[in-house]
Amino acid sequence: MKITIVHGWFLPVPPLRGGAAESHWYHLGEQLVRRGHEVAHISRTWPGLPREDEIGGAQHLRVPGNDLPRSRLGILLRDFAYTVQVLQRLPPADILVINTITLPVFARSRRWGAVWVVAGRMPKGQTRFYGHAARIQAPSAAVAEAIARERGSREKICVLPYSLPRPTGWTDESQEEKKRERVVLFVGRIHPEKGVHLLVEAWKGLAEKTKRNWRLVLVGPWEDSVGGGGEAYYRRLDEESSGCGFPIEWKGPVYNPKALQDLYRTASLFVYPSLAERGESFGVAPLEAMAQGCPVLLSELACFRDYLKEGENGWTFDHRAADSSGKLGEKLQALLRDEAGLAAAGERASQTACSFFPEALAPRYLESFAEVIAEVRSGRRG
Repeated sequence: MKITIVHGWFLPVPPLRGGAAESHWYHLGEQLVRRGHEVAHISRTWPGLPREDEIGGAQHLRVPGNDLPRSRLGILLRDFAYTVQVLQRLPPADILVINTITLPVFARSRRWGAVWVVAGRMPKGQTRFYGHAARIQAPSAAVAEAIARERGSREKICVLPYSLPRPTGWTDESQEEKKRERVVLFVGRIHPEKGVHLLVEAWKGLAEKTKRNWRLVLVGPWEDSVGGGGEAYYRRLDEESSGCGFPIEWKGPVYNPKALQDLYRTASLFVYPSLAERGESFGVAPLEAMAQGCPVLLSELACFRDYLKEGENGWTFDHRAADSSGKLGEKLQALLRDEAGLAAAGERASQTACSFFPEALAPRYLESFAEVIAEVRSGRRG
């Protein structure tokens, strides 16, 4: 089959600057090509990347995009400008995968393929305008439920998770013996919705003996242009961290996959205290840590339930509590005292992650694509 994948307008593909959706569809596309299908990617132009090229048998077309603005209106305007350009480049296909907001409204020609909309975040009213879409894909059960409530129906909604690329050198044996350091790690955007301030506050309240033996390492961008919380938020965190008694390590963004894997591989606990009730849809970063045998401590957002098993491959804390940073601190204090328990959970975490590798998920996506194509050809939908 012929599959066109339209990526968002603010990150490049290949995923040179991260991005869960960009990474997922890029690596899944590799698997689809290996199975004999034709794949075309459309993404934003980027310095060093040509307007057209071929990577691993997949075609890449690029059109001008833009950085991410802070306002919702700005997002919609830039999304629409991107849509206008994408419509001029769409090749004939059987399936048209869309990772933008406005393109599903205008992509109505059958020659472009059955419209497959990816709802990468919790819906904010837009899915009501996707009546002609053949499918709306949710990456987690929590997002699917939100879409169903918004549309008043579960029809055309499917749940297929994001994938994460198999780590370099990953084998069952490689997960058994890793030299772990006493490191608590966060990887993500330095933004209030990611709850980074809760982690800093919780760390501040830990017993001095604990902070002397462990290190907190924060990885991610804070700049507005890449979705961070901005300089004021970063400065606030930096000032608070200076009062922790022992320095917090700020590493900034790490985009190199090998360097990121090394961070996950040596950490003993990954903490992701996201507060994004309406923004978090799946959570790839925790799975990336789990793939490296690093157990996770997460907030109680519903989207994490698709892979987190409390007390087995990770833990949660009550992020909705009045003293949420205190709750996080209590959990941290207990876990850091039980290094054997962390190691055991890490082994189970790596096995959980196996089912999210692209080669494991590709057959499920192809089965759903084939089902959609059959429906469209029978004239029942599309």
